[in-house]
Amino acid sequence: MSITSLKKIIHVLMIKKIKTDKLKVGMFIADLNTPWRYHPFFRSSLLIKSKKEIEKIRNYQIDEVYIDTEKGKDSIDAVDSNKEKKKYSNAILRKFSRQSKKEFDKEEDNKRILTYENAKAIYYESLKSVEQIFEKINTSSILGSEKINNIVAFLNELVDGNAESVFVLTKIKNFNQYTYQHSLNVALLSILFGKRLGFPKNELKILGTGALLHDCGIVKIPSTILNKPAKLTDDEYDLIKKHPLHSFNILEKTEGMSRKSLLIALQHHEKYSGFGYPKGLPGYRLSTYSMMVAIADIYDAICTDKPYRRGLTPFNALQKIYSWRGNHLNPKLVDYFIRTVGVYPVGTVLKFKNGFIGIVKRIRDK
Repeated sequence: MSITSLKKIIHVLMIKKIKTDKLKVGMFIADLNTPWRYHPFFRSSLLIKSKKEIEKIRNYQIDEVYIDTEKGKDSIDAVDSNKEKKKYSNAILRKFSRQSKKEFDKEEDNKRILTYENAKAIYYESLKSVEQIFEKINTSSILGSEKINNIVAFLNELVDGNAESVFVLTKIKNFNQYTYQHSLNVALLSILFGKRLGFPKNELKILGTGALLHDCGIVKIPSTILNKPAKLTDDEYDLIKKHPLHSFNILEKTEGMSRKSLLIALQHHEKYSGFGYPKGLPGYRLSTYSMMVAIADIYDAICTDKPYRRGLTPFNALQKIYSWRGNHLNPKLVDYFIRTVGVYPVGTVLKFKNGFIGIVKRIRDK
């Protein structure tokens, strides 16, 4: 074993999970353990320098974090994060690594009618249209429904024609186009999710529309705040938290927009536990569609590279999402989402014990 590999193993062992009421000044938080739009910090890692910072973390309803005991203080209250991750990993593999024969047969009936190149062409054509829509919102706040309907129809066609391509296409990332790509990716994943749950065409259209435009209100937030390379002030974070309301107001003015699509825009940052924003509604008061889109939104976001951190692999992202069941996210819908994307989604690179490397091309039962 190389020295570099040994150092990596040792560092992993230094990462521990701790309740936020047990945090102390001098601890180094390696991961705030919550999606980035649920906190105002520039990074998910920081050295705790004061009790005020601990209080702020707790005020954002963050219950548990991961600390790096190599970079900061340790605690007898902290637990080995490896055991925690292994618990979630084993739970996912146990529950979702095999599809039922019935599910497999259903997928076999869905023959590809689009080549990957055709699916890719639809994706990039849709991406251009999404960019145009966001630019229009920025100048007029009034949307035409025809272009939106056309994009969602194209996305439904893509999912129907080559569902497996969704996982490959949503892995293509361009930082300069993040907002547009993210919106498109969340729409594709949500449509795929809805199809998995047996939604009829008209409901997939409603779901896809809300998912596509869930973040459209973000254009009303000053770019200086969105791209600020430092911790946000409380006032700045309050502005960020208003973007679901901006999205709702924009879509409300759009002709023919379904109430369900409006609720997706309004509620996608609410938490199942009731501590999200903008209204702090608990799960039983949230639209099923908004809770579905919230999962797709988080999944795509945490799989994406940011200037200050690498995106997670699909499997590690699913581990995170599974660990947030019942707090951030609806537990049953999380399970359905994992079944939708698969434990190792198409396009995942796997390294086997014999040293061979492979790419997942299809998901099927043994």
